[in-house]
Amino acid sequence: MKWSYSDSRTFGQCPRQWAFRRRIASSTASDAFRREAFLLSKLQSLAQWRGGIIDHVISVAVIPVLRQGRLPDRARVLGTARAAYETQLACALAHRLREPGLKISDLNGAFAAFYDVEYGSPPTQERLHQCWTEVEDALESLLELHDLLEELRTSLALLDQRTLSVPFGGMSITARPDLIAFRRSAPPRVIDWKAHAHMQMAARSQLALYAIALTSSNPHQDFPCDPRTESPVVKQSNSVTGPKTAFSK
Repeated sequence: MKWSYSDSRTFGQCPRQWAFRRRIASSTASDAFRREAFLLSKLQSLAQWRGGIIDHVISVAVIPVLRQGRLPDRARVLGTARAAYETQLACALAHRLREPGLKISDLNGAFAAFYDVEYGSPPTQERLHQCWTEVEDALESLLELHDLLEELRTSLALLDQRTLSVPFGGMSITARPDLIAFRRSAPPRVIDWKAHAHMQMAARSQLALYAIALTSSNPHQDFPCDPRTESPVVKQSNSVTGPKTAFSK
């Protein structure tokens, strides 16, 4: 059995939701009940959708550029975000989740589905505009973290969305940091992006789990050093560009 930080949070908030999402939902089962559970598991709030867009843009328009030793371009980052926002929004408002024969993987990142649409109350234009503003503010905030971006640009390796696995008590504990930065002459840095419209949430326990997983699992083939001998940096700091959005690392 696999377990993760997100599993723990979901189970703590609602064991029934965890059971439906992790044990019952299936995209390939012939059983209609399990298929329905799978479809419902894809529904998102606007806040979840917004966070997913930010993660996507960082993965495709920020990290690859830093790997090349360059700093990300603001216009390209925001253009990528706007394109993702518009294509995913169109999918969600059309409620393609219920489209017969649809394979979500075929949409290549253009898929989204909203709770509000599923239950008959589509989001207003005002809420959608606020959502876009928060995406824009969050990415602007990231681009203003000049010291962090410079550190990442000169790192030995940047590994994003890398799954780490540690055996524990007959289970496999998995951790998936947003980014692991292997730095020159310094311990690796574990980073998890957080974007919130209101007060910043503490994430030190999540970061600590990622650090433990990094130093407890066997090094992957592309690790430039052995994290078991180099304690990773676990640090949280905020950069706020306005009252609505903050990033932490």
